[in-house]
Amino acid sequence: RALDYETIVESIYLNRGYQITSNVLPIIPWAYDVAIEPYTYDPNAARRLLEGAGWIDTNNDGIRERGTTPLVLGLLVVTGNTAHEQLADLVQDQLNSVGFDIAITPVDATTLATQLLSQRYDMAITGWTELGADPNDDWLWTAQHDRPSSDFNFVSYQNAEVDRLLQQANSVPGCKPEDRAPLYKQ
Repeated sequence: RALDYETIVESIYLNRGYQITSNVLPIIPWAYDVAIEPYTYDPNAARRLLEGAGWIDTNNDGIRERGTTPLVLGLLVVTGNTAHEQLADLVQDQLNSVGFDIAITPVDATTLATQLLSQRYDMAITGWTELGADPNDDWLWTAQHDRPSSDFNFVSYQNAEVDRLLQQANSVPGCKPEDRAPLYKQ
């Protein structure tokens, strides 16, 4: 709720993008669920969610705390990628406006990859290209691929139901899209 995706797509990507609502991209229409609504930009709702989670700016310095821990996060961005650098600035401004203290750390691509794969980061701006026309992305989301320094679930996403659904979708007899689609949409 704290990020204005419309502004991001319009000002940084010149309207050549879209806000996604799941791990399945809209370019895979048979598996993409058009019924899922994207989050709307609502900084007041973001503030309420943060307060509900115990993050309150008790000393009125603009940075929320929970207990004695301030809401400080680092944001890695590759140097030389103008769009990502602009995005980092916009993300920093928008998150700071609701009580975060975001520190941008420019790094080279090798350092970013090392920190992502080692799972030593708070937030990072990166991107994938050429993912293909099949929604099989279990290598990004399943527990078996959450191995620091050796696999691509570097966000450490853990959800047994998602693991089960992706495994089922990847092993449907005949691999027919119409049989796999309900599993990806779920």
